[in-house]
Amino acid sequence: PHCMDKGKIIKRMGGFFLKYKASILTIFIIMVLSSILSVITPYFSNGFFYDQILSSTGAFFGNILLVLIIIIGTRIIGIIFSMITGTISAKITANVVYDLKKTIFSSIERLSLSFFTGRQTGGLMTQVNSDATSIYWFFVDGLQSFVINVMTIIVIVILMFVMNPLLAFLSLITLPLFVWGIKLIFAKLDKLHAKRYSSRRSMNAQLSDVLTGVRVVKAFSKEKAEISRFHAKSERVAYDDRSLSTFETWAFPSVDMLLYIGNIMVWAVGGWMCVKGDLTYGTLLTFVTYMNMVYIARKVGRDRDKV
Repeated sequence: PHCMDKGKIIKRMGGFFLKYKASILTIFIIMVLSSILSVITPYFSNGFFYDQILSSTGAFFGNILLVLIIIIGTRIIGIIFSMITGTISAKITANVVYDLKKTIFSSIERLSLSFFTGRQTGGLMTQVNSDATSIYWFFVDGLQSFVINVMTIIVIVILMFVMNPLLAFLSLITLPLFVWGIKLIFAKLDKLHAKRYSSRRSMNAQLSDVLTGVRVVKAFSKEKAEISRFHAKSERVAYDDRSLSTFETWAFPSVDMLLYIGNIMVWAVGGWMCVKGDLTYGTLLTFVTYMNMVYIARKVGRDRDKV
């Protein structure tokens, strides 16, 4: 609900993860190191390779083995980091979800009898099962990925302005319109996600009640009526899923075009600067790679339905 202070909710839930702070901190540090590697790698595979290895005026002209060792080494380190974070996450996932479910269930058990009046069993089951998993992935995956992507974008944008202020400005010239469009999209997505969650919870509740009371249903020959009710609930879920997917299909590509305009301008101006000799080909490729990394990193918010 909009009346809730989301900051206080996040702070309150964050305290729940203190017992796992060592593991989460380790994952966070490795993610930072992985981001640093992702920023360094484009320089060696593009700018350094073309300007220093392939160019006759380069300091390491002809030393192709050197750049191959660097690229392969960074790739291997990145894979090792990924394996470590995956192993740590796998170890703490089950414990975190278990503690969350136990806490939610214990809280529900302490509520008065009036709380359960008019509430369906399936809805409460959804809160205990699905909500616990969603909370876990928000803190362990969603929140950390968001922070890492923001840090990566800031570092890359600074590097872009250091490399070439004009191209950096052109690449980000449509960013205000993009941010405005994303804000409108997320406002709409909040409503669509809420509708989908509500319809799924309602379907689970109806399914649970029917299965637990199947003897009563058969005793009064209400099979067709319950089937009809379930079809209506299931159809509503399908409609909400379809609406959400359809909106995401056209909304995000539409705002992506705003950023693509900046991409085109960078290629046009950067290419002309290369022709005149004001910019090296390797530097242009490195800049374009960094620009695309910014475009990719800002997509982190698209996966909010997974958390």
